[in-house]
Amino acid sequence: MRRHGVTPRVAMADLVQGSQMWMLCTDLALEFPRPTMPHVVYIGGILTQPAKPLPQEFEAWVNDTADHGFVVVSFGAGVKYLSDDITRKLAGALALLPQRVVWRFSGVPPSNLGNNTKLVDWMPQNDLLGHANTRAFLSHGGLNSIYEAMYHGVPVVGVPLFGDHYDTMTRVAAKGMGLMLHWKSMTEEELRAALNSVISDSRYRQQARLLSAIHKDQPGHPVSRAAYWIGYLLRHGGADHLRSSVYHVSTLQYFLLDVIAVVATVAALLVFALYRAVRWLKGSKGPVAVAAAASNSSGSSSGRGGVRDEDALTNGHCHSEAVVANGKHKRNGALRSEKKIN
Repeated sequence: MRRHGVTPRVAMADLVQGSQMWMLCTDLALEFPRPTMPHVVYIGGILTQPAKPLPQEFEAWVNDTADHGFVVVSFGAGVKYLSDDITRKLAGALALLPQRVVWRFSGVPPSNLGNNTKLVDWMPQNDLLGHANTRAFLSHGGLNSIYEAMYHGVPVVGVPLFGDHYDTMTRVAAKGMGLMLHWKSMTEEELRAALNSVISDSRYRQQARLLSAIHKDQPGHPVSRAAYWIGYLLRHGGADHLRSSVYHVSTLQYFLLDVIAVVATVAALLVFALYRAVRWLKGSKGPVAVAAAASNSSGSSSGRGGVRDEDALTNGHCHSEAVVANGKHKRNGALRSEKKIN
């Protein structure tokens, strides 16, 4: 838009602030629990539906997979071509599986393609995932593909490539529905081991079926829920009553600057009062100590008959004559010779 000099009528920030309803393409079965406002509606799995009968060419191929089942491989319509390195790794790992493989693929077939792998330009992905012989789904982690796999209870091995793929596959792995591999570092052996794990380990299949049951256990389909809330907005002219008042408060209130100022002022006053109290306590102890010292000095003088003890100041030190040796003070020569200790 900047390149062509197009200026939108409404800024993106204003659109966000003025939104009456948020419809998130996520579902509680795959999402982590978090607090949301009433104007936030989950419509994840909006494209999911029961499996339909397969076309004839796919039906004949699927019927031959009764022994070991088959694996569905698709990286979505947005990823039409893969690099040669990734393609070879995928083909090599899939060729080692006992299951048959149907792979949506565009481009030049890899040289190490196995005899168990069928390449197609298009396939009925939802219907294949809903087939009873499906054992696993190898995907890039696209949101719609993952919801289709969850809807039909199929475990997933994900190789996220970009965008929200990483976020989606993180949730899949955290929920125990599958495994995630990184395309930059994965090897052919790691991919084969991951596929074997989700196929042979029943825990992934059980967890996928549990998430499928949770996703389906809701009052209506996500499409019906989205249609209801759109009609709700039209019937009531918006949904300001569902929005938080945070959209209307000032910056001072939003960041609680007034509360921070009050707390900081009270804390400063407490510190100042504590400082003054400590100063007062130290000052009150000073006269007492001086008075005690004066009393001791007076008692000592009276014990000597009121005469200053000159010998206690011998050699310039306030010590008794038995402690300080003669000639140790720098002003010793200023004293009379008869006062020096020999």
